[in-house]
Formats: sequence, C-alpha cells, structure tokens
Amino acid sequence: MKILAINGSPRKSGHTVELMETMMASAREQGAQTCLIHLADYHIEHCGGCYTCIKGYCPQQDDMLRLLTDIQSCQADALVYGAPVFNFNLPGLLIDFWNRKTGMSGYFRAKEEGKMDEWLKQNRVWKVGAGIVQAGHSGGQKTALKHINFSLLGECDRVLTGMAVHTRQWDKALEDADRLGKWLIEELEKNKGPYPMWHMPFIYKRLTCFEFPRP
Repeated sequence: MKILAINGSPRKSGHTVELMETMMASAREQGAQTCLIHLADYHIEHCGGCYTCIKGYCPQQDDMLRLLTDIQSCQADALVYGAPVFNFNLPGLLIDFWNRKTGMSGYFRAKEEGKMDEWLKQNRVWKVGAGIVQAGHSGGQKTALKHINFSLLGECDRVLTGMAVHTRQWDKALEDADRLGKWLIEELEKNKGPYPMWHMPFIYKRLTCFEFPRP
C-alpha cells in the first residue's frame, strides 16, 4: 500500500507539512509506503479559460505535465491533500493545480461528447482519499475542507471526512493526523471499491455540507 500526499501550501515547511508528515509516519508504522509532493516545487500557470483542452491538449508552457507525470509515477493507492486556509478558502496554488488538471484530464472533452461515466472510471485512480486543512487566526477550515472533499470525490473510489483543525490546539491536531494515517490504512485493507451510484447523492451531501462530527 502506498499513500500520496500533495502539499497545496506555498510553504514546504510549516503546520500543513508537519500534519502531513505525522499522518505519513503513522501510515508507515502500519506498513505503508508514502510519497510527498510539494506543489510549490512546480511552476503552475493560471488556467486561461480558453477550452483548448477540449481538443486534447493545454497550450500553457509550464510544469503541469511534469507534475502529473510525477504524481502518476508514485503509483499510490490513496491520495491526501493538505492545505492551510487562505481568506476562508484554499491557497491559489492548489486551486490553480485543480483548474489545470481538470482540463488536462479530458473533463471538458468528455462533457462535450457525453462520456462522463467513462471519464470518471479513468480518473478515479485512487482507492481512498482524505483532506487535511489547518488554520490559525482566520478560521474557515470546514469551508476549505469542503472544497478538498468535492475534488476528491472525482478522483477516489472512497473519501474519508478528513481533518479540519486549528493550530491553537496543536497537540490535538497532531493526534488527529496520527489517527488519519491509521484510518487510511484500515480503509485500504477493506478494499470496498467505489460507492454504488445510488449512494452518491448521500455521500456528496455528507462530505460537502458539513454533516459530520467536528474533528
């Protein structure tokens, strides 16, 4: 089993990374392998909204292809996004990554051709996903986690509720990260497969409308 952690913070050291490293250390104790990618290591241009990706390619000249190749080369079973809260939302770095990845994954082309079911089968490449969000003075963790969960639902067979924590309760946040690492391994070992389609409306509601216990 292998877990891929993607750090959406512009900082490569700090609270977000410490939580992700704690989660990964916990998973390694259960026998898993881990891989950490910092989006800050890559030059990611904003999406220009040109819809050239409908034709099957993106005209932007940056590091996105290299980044997507690095993500694929990890060959992970689970995906975890980590990010701080910026203005009650997520960092622009992570949002830019998602915007570009959506187009480059063939989403708009599949939508145009009415092949969304095929697109979902191709892009749900991870068995389990989760988000880690932390904030200091501003708050807004649940709002940011909602966006991560929504993205994960299009990438993973199953999505855990994840973590929305405050740096003022740091010891508890680290304990939550440790538990998340164990929880990911438990879910991977169950290997339940994707949610049944009839179950999806309830899953969307539970993961994006905050109907889960506060971590």
